[in-house]
This record gives sequence, structure tokens and C-alpha cells, in this order.
Amino acid sequence: MRVFSIMLLTAFVCLVSIPASGAPAGRSSYDVYRMPAAPKIDGEVRGDPAWKTIPAVSGFHALGGGYTVAKQSTAQAGWTDDALYLAMVCEEPDIALIKDQLKDGDPLWKDNGVEIFIQLPGKPGVLQCCVNTIGAHAMGEGELDIAKWQAAAKKGKDCWSLEVKIPFAALEVTPAAGAAWRGAFCRNIWEYTSGGDKFTTWPELKSRFREPESFAVWTFRDKSLSAEEAGRFTAKINAAYRRHLARQVKELAKAGAKYQGPIAKAAAAQQFKAEAQKLQDAWTRIATLAQDAKNAPLPEIRRFIAQAKDLKQRSYEIKYRYLIEKLLE
Repeated sequence: MRVFSIMLLTAFVCLVSIPASGAPAGRSSYDVYRMPAAPKIDGEVRGDPAWKTIPAVSGFHALGGGYTVAKQSTAQAGWTDDALYLAMVCEEPDIALIKDQLKDGDPLWKDNGVEIFIQLPGKPGVLQCCVNTIGAHAMGEGELDIAKWQAAAKKGKDCWSLEVKIPFAALEVTPAAGAAWRGAFCRNIWEYTSGGDKFTTWPELKSRFREPESFAVWTFRDKSLSAEEAGRFTAKINAAYRRHLARQVKELAKAGAKYQGPIAKAAAAQQFKAEAQKLQDAWTRIATLAQDAKNAPLPEIRRFIAQAKDLKQRSYEIKYRYLIEKLLE
């Protein structure tokens, strides 16, 4: 009886340990939901209602390293009866400096752009779909005629976005509900005046983009989500990344506390007032973000973390400039 109980308990533990997505333990996963309507392939992601019902994964990693900070990205994937749709929004504070000119079929990995890898079940090799910031598209690997799939990109004020449509007919495979493919979203950053990592990926890849053993599992779901449901799934997918940022912003808030007193005094002096008030506002906002790190906007938290070194340096300088001024008086 005791042996039977142990066997039953072991079976139960194994059962509850299987991820709901069907992905092997430790492997990143993403559920690909049905889109109520197909998006217009024009590169506009944030303004297209079709993408509001699709969960967005963020927390891209530097290739072979931890989370990238200065230039993050988000990625989405959805499907209809006849096609797979992919989208990315790429933060790019250096957007005005980017002058990509390569065209369809060119070696686009030499441009600022993305490489999306797809490993189809039962087929050898991987597909490597490349898109640059002006919407040119090409294949790096895999026999997929670029005339049979579409891509578009759009530049914004401090970011750029892209959309891809790949008909299942072009892939010669149509997924059934529950089908599991593998894939990765990768980004090449050749303009990094404001900082950032050259190569970033989701999921985390160790040494190269073409690393199928580390690709995420994409599970096709025969269900459409509301915008509210998609928001909840987005929060769940990015929970580990949020915890990472929350720890960092709380540490930053602690570091800023030692500057607040001297900066407040400097703000009362006319010659330091303008600069000191800006620093005061920044540290106050950081403290607020640290207190509400579970709900605060991730891009804002990340922006302050990216500016941490500069904020500390400026705070240090104004603190001692003020103290020296008082000493000279």
C-alpha cells in the first residue's frame, strides 16, 4: 500500500510539472493566438487594433548575456486560417542617424534590422527571415521565395516597427490547434551612439542567432483573445523581466536617496536651481516607480535604469559644486 502511494504521488508530481504550453521544462514558450482580423501589413503595429489582441513578449537579451537595457524590443505572433503574422517594435533613440538602404534580397543582416527564425516540425533546417528598418525583406537561410511573403516597416520618433505575413501555403504546412513550432526573434543594431548591445534576442541565445536548440516553443492556440485578456497574458509572459527591472529600480532609488538632501539645498540656490530641480524630479519619479514596480510602465522603468550612470554622475557633481560654493562663501 505504501509503495502504491509513493508511485501515485510521483505520478502526480510529474503531471503538474509539465508546462501548460507543452514546452519542455526550462525552454521559453509563446502561445500563438488566432487574430480576429488580419492586420494591414504597413509596419504600423501600435496603432493597428489587430495587434491589441495578441500578447507581446519583451525582455530581449544581449546575445550570450543578460537582459539588454538601452534598446529593448517587443515581439508578437498571431495566426489566421491562411497565414502566420509576426510583429516587432524596436526602441531606437538613434533613429535619426539610421540610413539603411539595402533592398529586397540583399544581405539585410548588414543593416539595422531583425532576423526571425522559424523551425518547422518535421522539416530539416530553419527559416531565417530578415527585415530592415525600411521594410526590405530577404532570406538568410531556408528555401522560402521572398515573393511569397510580405514585410513592411515604419520609423517613429524613437522607435521603429515591422510586420510580416507568411502564408502557410508558402511554408507548405498549416498548423493545427496545439501544433508546436520553434522560433526566435533576433535584432541587429549597428547604430549605437546612445548605447545598447549589437545583437539582442528573444528567447535568450548563448552564442549565435541560429541556435535552434535554444529556440522558444510556439504553440498555436485555436482561440482569439480580447484586448484585456491579451494584456493579462502579456503581463504573465513578462513577469520574470518585470521582477528583474523592479529589483534594479529599487536599488537605484536607494542610491538616489543620498543625493536628495544636497540636491534640495542646491535647488534653493539660484545658480543651481534649474539643473537641481530636474535631478530632483528624476529621483522623485524613480522613488515612485520603485514603490509601484509591480504595475509601473516597463519602458519608463527601463529608461531610468539606462540613465542611472548619468543621473548619479550629475547628482554627484552638483552636490559637490554646491558644497564648494558654500565653502567659498
